[in-house]
Amino acid sequence: MCILMQSSPGRSQSFYLRKRYKYLYGVADPHKGRTARTSYFYLGNPRSNYMGVIWIDMSAYNSKSAEMVLTPAGLKRANEARCKIGLEPI
Repeated sequence: MCILMQSSPGRSQSFYLRKRYKYLYGVADPHKGRTARTSYFYLGNPRSNYMGVIWIDMSAYNSKSAEMVLTPAGLKRANEARCKIGLEPI
């Protein structure tokens, strides 16, 4: 997820979840990324999730869609993942 956010920042949560579903299952997400949004991006306990630690929402308060971007910790994690799969860090 971090590599995807690094390569295409500022997209909506649904965009990233659709890409994640296609990667995991090899087919398009029939729910268009809507079903797992709450459980994946906001796990209920702010201390145990990635929101605010690995990625943050940069959209306006009343925006219809999120603009997810990586934090410095998320960028570091994405670059570590890129190195593991043989890609150059960004």
